[in-house]
Amino acid sequence: MESRTKISLCVAGAIFCIGCAGAAVQIFKGSWRDEAPTTVAGPALWLQSPSYKLPASSSSEHYAYITGAVSRPGVYPISSDARVFQLVEAAGGFRFDADQSQVNLAAPVRDGAHVHVKAAALAPQPRAKSNSSQNRGRENETQYVYVNTATEEDLCALPGVGPSTARKIIEYRQTHGPFHSAEALLEVSGIGKGKLSHMQTLLRF
Repeated sequence: MESRTKISLCVAGAIFCIGCAGAAVQIFKGSWRDEAPTTVAGPALWLQSPSYKLPASSSSEHYAYITGAVSRPGVYPISSDARVFQLVEAAGGFRFDADQSQVNLAAPVRDGAHVHVKAAALAPQPRAKSNSSQNRGRENETQYVYVNTATEEDLCALPGVGPSTARKIIEYRQTHGPFHSAEALLEVSGIGKGKLSHMQTLLRF
């Protein structure tokens, strides 16, 4: 009798344990299904965001060279959309003898450009009429050169003066100051009395 009772208790205990285990499994499954999945916003989602913008690339500095009838000829930094009038302003503006009618102030200035402002043409002076029958009735015009403000191009218009001599005149003028007479040009290397005699009547100071 006692042995049967023990067996019954063991069977009942086993059934109870199995029931508890099944209930625990069902509870665990339900909680796992109800839990919302976790989403990690990785780099790919951030790059695809419509609010993301690439940083603006920095533009490199541009330069332009201006010469001629401006206050301070030289090389100046400019923006990529610069215009001629901005380059002239950077060079201190036009010189008093600048021929502004020949300059397109609205033209764009590209990187590495060279802008040359010509000096205004001086009023021509008529020469005496030639006695030659071939040239009778024609007048020759003389254009004077103002040595202290002339550009290299202007100086090259003088007889016997090439680019090398013109540059020497400008360098001497910048170092020693303005010329006050034609004889002062004899101090410039490459100009002798013979060459000076050919150009002397065309010089103004």
